[in-house]
Amino acid sequence: MPLVRHAVNRIAVGSSSAGILQYEDMISCGMQGLIEAYHSYDPNRGAKFSTYALPRIRGAILDALRAAHPLPRSLQKFSSDVERASAALHVKLGRSPTKKELAKQMGLSQQDFLKTLRSSSIHVVSLDDLADHAVSGNTEKLWEMADDDPSVDPDAMVQETMIRHKLHEAVEQLPDRERTIVQLYYMQAHSLKSIGSVLGISESRASQLRHRAISRLRGALIEDLKDAA
Repeated sequence: MPLVRHAVNRIAVGSSSAGILQYEDMISCGMQGLIEAYHSYDPNRGAKFSTYALPRIRGAILDALRAAHPLPRSLQKFSSDVERASAALHVKLGRSPTKKELAKQMGLSQQDFLKTLRSSSIHVVSLDDLADHAVSGNTEKLWEMADDDPSVDPDAMVQETMIRHKLHEAVEQLPDRERTIVQLYYMQAHSLKSIGSVLGISESRASQLRHRAISRLRGALIEDLKDAA
């Protein structure tokens, strides 16, 4: 089960189509992959079970996502190509690329790129998930909630805005490679594997740099909040 949850968590962060299936549905698909790996595993070949099983668990989840995706395979591939091109240009330019730059990177005319981009820009959202808890403890759905929420604390909102601002400043102070990893991983939802490929480093090295960046950010925020207090 830890292998399954590890695979699901990685896909939930790194795949733009992860929202098509609920978390527990992806767990169920991963369990199918785990069971198949268990039955086909041969310990005499020298590989650890976790090494053997993880790609099969991930494959089962991705197969289910592809099968449930509302877009045809060609547009799914286009979306993946856009993500890779965006990551490569982000590293090269040091900023988010424009649509014109993405089109050129992918060898497409701007008109064809924009047309295909519009066709592939489908986001699946469950309204059942967009809910909050009322004071009574009952769950209120999105369509049941009023525009003005008397429970919103203005002080809390101001504090959250300040923390976001401090975090943005701290990210900008990171070393170039760590800043790029944070931006691609947390802001553009790229996987560590794809980030490592773009930067020319291993996935484990990308993970180490991400952890180092988080430590720097945590330390910077603690100091800033102490000064603000």
